[in-house]
Amino acid sequence: NTSDTAQTIITANGMPVSKANQKPYNFITQSQAKDLAESMYTGKSFKCTLPTGAAWDRTLGWIIETESNGLNLEKVTKDSSDWGNYSNISFGVESTALGATDGTYYKAITNLTKPASSMLLTTGAAPTRNVSNNIFDLAGNVREWTTEVYGSGLVYRGGGYVSTGSSGPSSYRDGAGATDADGSVGFRPALYVK
Repeated sequence: NTSDTAQTIITANGMPVSKANQKPYNFITQSQAKDLAESMYTGKSFKCTLPTGAAWDRTLGWIIETESNGLNLEKVTKDSSDWGNYSNISFGVESTALGATDGTYYKAITNLTKPASSMLLTTGAAPTRNVSNNIFDLAGNVREWTTEVYGSGLVYRGGGYVSTGSSGPSSYRDGAGATDADGSVGFRPALYVK
């Protein structure tokens, strides 16, 4: 249903999913995101939670080292417009992609082209463009909660669909309060081996 809010898009058993063609889980506080991430996958040999700030940085370092999709230090730390969903970029999307200009109400994208304006996309909407080392949407789309703390604030990373590729590159770091939640902030689970 294209009028569902992103925060209600979960599987039948009440769990968020991590796969393509899904509406990003947004309008979520850091503690809610952490609780959901920790409950997504459980096992004796691994732990699922939000990524640490160091894990986020290491992932970006790995992308730079491998030069995946031609990405380099400049495109990861200064301007991620070439590989992220940002308000200043227009690019082609898959026929299954949906977009929401308010982070809530999704609809089909005209001419399969995301316009150069603020539009949240379903996950993996541009699989050859917005991916690096098989990691989708790490630049743009939604900013993502981490376990990092800065001063008295909690930290999210990356840029969102409301920012530009230079004002919110994939390395971007900003803080927010414990009760902050909006349409441009979501989360991704991280699996850690115990």
